[in-house]
Amino acid sequence: MQIESFRQALLDEIKLPDFKGRHLFIARLRLIIFVLCWLLFVIFYRGIWKEAPFVPLVFNIGFLITSLCYWNIVHERFVLTMAAFEVLADVISQTTIIYLLGPDTAVVFLFYGMYVIAAGSFFGYIMALMAGTLALLSYCGLIFFLNMGWVHPFVYKGPASFAFESEGFGYFFNLVCLPTALGVIVYGARIAHYFSKVKERALETRNVQLLALNRIGSTIRRAMNLKGVIDQVLKGVIQGLGFDVCFLALLSKNESKVLFYVPEGNSSSALMDERLGKKLSDAYLPLEAIENSAYQAILKNRVIIRNDMREMTRGLVPEISEAKAVEIQRDLGFKKFVITPLVAERKVVGALIGASRKAYVEESVIDTLDNFANQAALAIESAQLIEELQTKNIQLEEANKIKSDFLAIMSHELRTPLTAIIGYSEILLDNVLGELSKEQKDSMTEVLKNAENLLHLINSILDLAKVEAGKMDLNLESFMVMNVIADVAQTVHPLISKKNLQLLIDVPQDLPPLHADPRKLRQILLNLIGNAIKFTKEEGRIVVAASFYKKADILADEFRFKPHRYSQTGVFRIAVKDSGIGIKPEHLSHIFDIFQQVDSTFTRKYQGTGLGLALTRELVELHGGIIAVSSEFGKGSEFKFILPEKIPQTKN
Repeated sequence: MQIESFRQALLDEIKLPDFKGRHLFIARLRLIIFVLCWLLFVIFYRGIWKEAPFVPLVFNIGFLITSLCYWNIVHERFVLTMAAFEVLADVISQTTIIYLLGPDTAVVFLFYGMYVIAAGSFFGYIMALMAGTLALLSYCGLIFFLNMGWVHPFVYKGPASFAFESEGFGYFFNLVCLPTALGVIVYGARIAHYFSKVKERALETRNVQLLALNRIGSTIRRAMNLKGVIDQVLKGVIQGLGFDVCFLALLSKNESKVLFYVPEGNSSSALMDERLGKKLSDAYLPLEAIENSAYQAILKNRVIIRNDMREMTRGLVPEISEAKAVEIQRDLGFKKFVITPLVAERKVVGALIGASRKAYVEESVIDTLDNFANQAALAIESAQLIEELQTKNIQLEEANKIKSDFLAIMSHELRTPLTAIIGYSEILLDNVLGELSKEQKDSMTEVLKNAENLLHLINSILDLAKVEAGKMDLNLESFMVMNVIADVAQTVHPLISKKNLQLLIDVPQDLPPLHADPRKLRQILLNLIGNAIKFTKEEGRIVVAASFYKKADILADEFRFKPHRYSQTGVFRIAVKDSGIGIKPEHLSHIFDIFQQVDSTFTRKYQGTGLGLALTRELVELHGGIIAVSSEFGKGSEFKFILPEKIPQTKN
């Protein structure tokens, strides 16, 4: 476990920004050192192959091993093992040079020290620790071999260069080694400075990427129209990740083809349209385009990178020839295309296509684009749903308007002949056109009764249509609630007497006047009392009650409204309670819906259409009130509503 952690830490240190560029610098430095060391051999030790052939041999083998290790590390193969062998080969090569120059001189500190500093500067403290440890072990090994006599101290007996045959050989030697060492140090400082800038640029780039991601997140939260979301996503990719242009491929609504979207105001996309002679946004890709390898790879939910634009244009309609694709790519200078899939509900619905003029796209950019794609899929899906809902809402509003207009027209057209039927029926019953027999009068009375019921139904439909269309006006005036209740009681008296019901009125004498539409209140009470009469058995009881509350807060729980709703006015509570059949709990939530009755059994037994309560609710709400119902099945119901004391003189 510790070895694996060490390996991962080493890998993390090695894979710093611009991984390949860093190793390219190191490779150049190694090559320079290799050449300089051979200059050392040629200038000072021309006879080295005779005197100590193992020195250049070990040095060359070490360089070869280092190169092989470097190759494997760049390709991320056996990273920990290769790093250890690379450092070991370097250290052994240095030790052979130290043996050559004298292990008892300060050159030990020069070679080993520079190597450890370079390892720490370029790759981090773990590599520096490894280099220092191996350097110490290698130097101890050299001393051990010398003391044991297994390796003899190096004494060069071969010919030297003519320039160094005089006394003071060491000065000339140092004169060559000093600029070499200083050059290597300056070069190392340059590398360290360069990569510090690389880190700074990487941080700046990452900040830009995060800002772009945040912008996409804001786009999702705002959930604007689909076109706006797509444009924000494409601009976010271009600005945040440094792509020259970005395209969006998206499955059409009917899932029959793939459509393409381009960013607005982008010079590269405009130039592409100019070269094509048509807009790329007008092109599409059929779902059966099997010749398009990029499209087939995206369907497998894979991020892909392509160098050739032709792979992405195959199968497009209208067709883009391969020669034209090559020409456009050459003119625009695109070298890399990064394509990431858009996935919604585990299904690939499109792709983001980023085009870059760079020959190499960093792995961090690809990862960020993948994150972009995930957020873009959410943003686009949300925008599509909102756009679809808006379309449906418009269609529903249009359908509702057509329905309201139809009901209003039909109600008006039906009311005219019905009025004539009622009028002629009354004339016949009054014997104006001659005496009728008893059977004829009974039949005509039934005709008149049903015609009046039908007219009442048509009037209810017309009123409901007016309310829904916003054409129902209130004629407001101040009046006493008791007067309206008494008038309604007198109107329904025949029905009350017919079923032998008891109608009780509970209204305090000191009620203040109500500022509302008295005719609409009369209609509300007629509907509720008529409903109570219909569903109350003979000899039952109906109670009509009214009360006034200066503060409506006490009714907030009963009618389920927020206390501040009626904070500026008092409210009237009016209720119609009966001892009838009651309503089952599961039907209470639908009792005020249009054409809704509690169940089909009641519809057959108790005649009605379900319009009365729907119209009643609309009239109550038109006054700014709230209606509610409470009931116990088999024991009766109470329909109750509240109205504000004063209703503003406005039109609905």
